[in-house]
Amino acid sequence: MAVLVAMLYERYKAGEYPIALVSMDNCSQNGAKLRESVLTMTEEWKKAGFVDDGFISYVSDEKVVAFPWTMIDKITPRPSEQIAADLEKLGVESMQPVITSKKTYIAPFVNAEKPQYLVIEDSFPNGRPALEKGFGVYMADRNTVNLSERMKVTVCLNPVHSATGPLGVVLGYDLFAHMLNTNEDMMKMARMVAYSEGLPVAADPGILSPQAFVDELFNDRSQMNTLAIPTFVLLWMYPRWLESVLERL
Repeated sequence: MAVLVAMLYERYKAGEYPIALVSMDNCSQNGAKLRESVLTMTEEWKKAGFVDDGFISYVSDEKVVAFPWTMIDKITPRPSEQIAADLEKLGVESMQPVITSKKTYIAPFVNAEKPQYLVIEDSFPNGRPALEKGFGVYMADRNTVNLSERMKVTVCLNPVHSATGPLGVVLGYDLFAHMLNTNEDMMKMARMVAYSEGLPVAADPGILSPQAFVDELFNDRSQMNTLAIPTFVLLWMYPRWLESVLERL
């Protein structure tokens, strides 16, 4: 974060040029969280005498330094050794995943689901390229971005993962898609969470259809590992379940 603030300070000294800092973190109101972090760092630098009041005003003005909110959805699991083996059988060499020193799995290929959504708040003080020409990219206002994120996290996608993923681990399934497509009981449970409990209370952002969003979940053939889901179920319990419950109390 200090590097980011330092870069902003250089931009400020060069002419107070406008800029948009676009957060791609997969969390609610990510732009607001990034802005809060930058402003906190800026205030501390001001106290230490590193920057002046003009820089504080520059960073604080969202008409000059914007922090657009985004909603991103594309399941991109750990590289699959099976896919690597299949590629090598086809004659593509050196496809096996590599584990870095920080335990990150990387590979020359990406195994991901086909559907992808990137909703970006259209707040770019210095102009922008035609991002909406990209596949699955939508430009919208802040409220629409927020509604899109809430549709995904609190109703149409993540609650289904949270409800069924841990059970899939107990039942011995490695892949989430394989579990749904081969176990009738798990499919029934997932559909109940999505269609019976979720869709009736889903926030409709207008640019994305909650119904279509859920339908694509059940057409998923991605390599998402069921074991990855329980690792963040407790962390995300509040936004995935309690937010939508508390709204209706």
